[in-house]
Formats: sequence, C-alpha cells, structure tokens
Amino acid sequence: MPAPAAVHMSGVAVVIPNWNGREHLRTCLSSLSVGDRADEIIVIENGSSDGSMEMVRADFPNVMVIPNETNRGFAAACNQGAAAASADFVAFLNNDARVAADWLAPLLHMLEEQPDAAAVGSLVLAWDGKTVDSGRSGLTPLVRGIQLDFGIPAGDAPHESSEQLFANGAAMLVRRDVFLQVGGFDERFFAYYEDVDFGWRLWLLGWRVLLEPASRVFHRHHGTSRRLGRDRINFLLTRNAIATAVKNVDDQTFAALVPVLLLDESARLASGLGPPEHLHASGFEPFAFHQSQTSPLAGRAREALGATARSVYQRDTTARTRVARALVRLIDPASSVVTSAAQVSVAALDEVLWGWPDLLAARAAIQAKRKRSDHEIAHLFGLEAQRRRRRRDAISPDETREAVFRALEAANLGWLLPRA
Repeated sequence: MPAPAAVHMSGVAVVIPNWNGREHLRTCLSSLSVGDRADEIIVIENGSSDGSMEMVRADFPNVMVIPNETNRGFAAACNQGAAAASADFVAFLNNDARVAADWLAPLLHMLEEQPDAAAVGSLVLAWDGKTVDSGRSGLTPLVRGIQLDFGIPAGDAPHESSEQLFANGAAMLVRRDVFLQVGGFDERFFAYYEDVDFGWRLWLLGWRVLLEPASRVFHRHHGTSRRLGRDRINFLLTRNAIATAVKNVDDQTFAALVPVLLLDESARLASGLGPPEHLHASGFEPFAFHQSQTSPLAGRAREALGATARSVYQRDTTARTRVARALVRLIDPASSVVTSAAQVSVAALDEVLWGWPDLLAARAAIQAKRKRSDHEIAHLFGLEAQRRRRRRDAISPDETREAVFRALEAANLGWLLPRA
C-alpha cells in the first residue's frame, strides 16, 4: 500500500515537550513526516540526559529544538513552544504519541469553520488502536477531570464532532493568539490537569472546545511520564485537581464545594494512615514503620518482612495495604503502615495550603472575566454519561463513598451527582 501523499498544513506549528523520551520521540517525529505536514515542528527539550536532543538534530534537521537546562514540566514547555511559534495555530503533541497520516487537517478545518472555538482535540487511541485512550471529556462530582470513553473498544468511539469541556493535552490544536491571551497552561501545575484547567477556563471566558474524532492519534499511556514515578504522578494529580477546582468554579459553587473537596482529600488521607495512635511517617517513601522497643522480632527478620511488605505494595494495587499491614503486625503489634497514598495527600494538601494566596489571585483574575456560570456549562461535565454507568463505575473509587454523596447533597450540589 503506497504511503499517503504529504499535505502541507499552512499556518500550523506542532509543539512536542520531551524529557528523556528519545525512542518515543523518534517514532513521534517519524509519524509527522507522513501525510499532513505542519509549517513548524518544535521540540522543547526539557533537560534530557538520554541523547534526545542530539538524536533530533542528527536525524530530523528540519525540527527546531529549544533546550532547557532542567525539566520545566509539560505545561511550561508547551507555553514556551507556543511563544516561539510563528504560526496562527499550534498543535500540542505528546512525545509518546504517533499520528495518523490525516490527523491534522480535520482539526484545522474545525477551527477555521467555527471561529468561536479556541481548541479542538483528537480522538486518542491506545498504541495498538484497539481501545480509546481519550475521547469525550468531563468532570466527576468532585470536579476531577475524567475521560468518559477511556478503555472502550475503538469501534464504539464517538464518530461525530462535538463540544467537550477540555481537549486532551496529548493531542490538541489551539488558536495561538487565544492560547497566549488567556495565559496558556498554568505552569504551576508542572504536568497533569493543565489541559482540564485550560479547557474549563476557555468556556468560562466565552470560547468553545471541541472533539474531532476524524483526527486520530495513538498514545502509549504514561509512556514517558511513568519516569516521574507513581507517587509523584499521584501528587501532581491530587494537587492540580484541587487547584483546578479552586480557580474555575463560580462563586456560588466555590463556597459549597471547596470544603467538601478538602474534607474528601482528608478522608482519603485518613484511610491510608491506619490507627491514629500508631502513626509514624518519614519522608516520601511507600512505607514508614514505627519500631517498638518491645518487638519480639528484630534485625534481619524485621528487614525481611518489611521488604516483603514493600514488594507487595509495588506489585498489587488492590490488596497491597491489607497485606502490608498484616505483615507489619507480625513484626510489631505497635507498628502501623503509612501508605504512599496517604503521604501523597499530605504533600498535596501542604502545597495547596502554601499556594493558597496565589490560587485565590488566579481565581480572582479568571472570575472577573467570567461569561458563563457553572450551570450554563454543566452539560459539558458528562454527568448523563456517568449516570448511565453502574454506580460503582460512574466515578473513581475514592469518590463512591456515600459520605461524599451526602455531603454534596447537603451543600445543595446534588446536580453534580451521577444519578437521577
């Protein structure tokens, strides 16, 4: 089968942040050389140590490389690329993605035909093309971003273009002037939720965000970001979800929602701490042990059981805490396991606290220009799609507790719940 003919997409720049993703990046750039071609391809090199920059300069001489001494994060790198671009439209693309030959033309057509739309996202499929990585987007009852089509068969993916709350940062096209005018991605986020925050902000400011399934991109889920480590990723997800809500909900929702949001995070923290009288945590490690002087086991036996507990933690994401606590009780009945999830919650809440003045300042700037209320854009949250699922599948497991539902209802936020 002959290769698709190259089609020049005038007025488009592609921006790809990269951090130690050389082989992913090679595949990504190779896919961009077939089919739809942009005016500019810009790689923001975030201080990689794996030879990424040298590979690009040697094998892809037409690609512009902008080097950073350190990893500035996905959000800052995208902003940096958009500022350096000269095109009217900027496509953001993950380095662990590859594009279909005709991925760009449908996105450009959507923005050219709909002047009140500022961003449009591709349908992102898993690397093998069998399932959906991201399609339609929305928000859970605790206003955390959600991919409504994640994991469904590719054949069941949306086929028609539609509005959505936010486009996935892995593959989206934006109007460069609007992106820069509204402040781009929030660089404080580093990575994760910058796309949720940006899309939500666009809607509040009077713009629209779209999904165009005719544009298809294939993505290695967490192909590059897993190098950050699970704890760091969960920390960013937790902190940035709270920050996104604080910045973007309207005044009426803010007063009722933020206490529930913080209490829920505190409850998640408590669930990982064990009996309060036995708590002891140190650093940012998966487990910390309070070691009693009266323990019948010590030395190598203690270390061996501790290593086993840690091994279980790494392998099993469902039963890890129960098994680890049982093992620790064999070591010392006065010991307790502090899970990494609990420590992540502590660190995230601590950063939210220290950053609260800046968050409120960012909130004030956004709310002063607000053109739409939460109720006006509630149809974009995907609540109806979530209602059609079984209740335990409707939202993430940490949000299915009845206490959360009751708290939201008591705060007159029942309209956020995925149930009739």
